[in-house]
Amino acid sequence: MSDLKETHNLEDLSPVEIDTVMTTKSRLPEFDRSDPELWFAQLEHYFTRHNIKSEGIRYRDLCTILPPSVAKKVRDLILDPPSPQPYTILRREIMNR
Repeated sequence: MSDLKETHNLEDLSPVEIDTVMTTKSRLPEFDRSDPELWFAQLEHYFTRHNIKSEGIRYRDLCTILPPSVAKKVRDLILDPPSPQPYTILRREIMNR
């Protein structure tokens, strides 16, 4: 799935893409504040296992599972997604802030 094909509307996705998005939402690991480095490693394994390569989808998945206390620390990046690598940048900032 390429970044060019990403969209915010499920109506614009193919059945395979919808299945990937819905499966991802139901099984993402809960954020672990005590060890974010380990948690991100687990998340990366999850993305690999489910063949999720898109920065945009990874970014949106990450945004949806962050606890409010962590989301507030990266509020600026959630309200105004960085480009061209939104997931990579958000991940780095979560680790650094």
